[in-house]
Amino acid sequence: MAAGYNVTVNPNATILEENGDNNSFVIGEATRFWIYRLWIDVPYCVRNTVEFGFDAYILTGEDRTQVADWNIRQDIEWGSCFTPYHCFLELDDIETYWFDIYGDEVLEISIRVDYPGTLRRSYTISDIFESPPGEVVILGTVAVVIIPNGIMEDTVGYLIILMGIIGLPA
Repeated sequence: MAAGYNVTVNPNATILEENGDNNSFVIGEATRFWIYRLWIDVPYCVRNTVEFGFDAYILTGEDRTQVADWNIRQDIEWGSCFTPYHCFLELDDIETYWFDIYGDEVLEISIRVDYPGTLRRSYTISDIFESPPGEVVILGTVAVVIIPNGIMEDTVGYLIILMGIIGLPA
């Protein structure tokens, strides 16, 4: 099934139809994915209260198979902070194994941003990726979270999260 396949309903025309032209469907070939790197950029004022969760799932029909589950808790060792603007962290040791997404499946990336112990609300952003069969795919998931001003005394304007993803024909 990694090479893809065709599905034909009523191939012998045993069910009477006015038009049988729409009875075939092509399922594309598989793509092999690897999630390999993560970058986080946050406002300086929330650097000590923010936590992150990153999940990746293979979706097929109503089934979900988790292929990544990473959590970054408070007291983050930020790589660089530019007072009073923002802090930046690159995690190059976060990666998945190679996994296949077949033609009837999609990749879902879900990112959670939490602020435990504060009055700021949590956010979850999800995106679905479908890969064109037989092509090399390099995805950079960019999630920009806008947090409303005035929730606390300091203003939080953005969080930027990038995740490196590469896909190759299986």
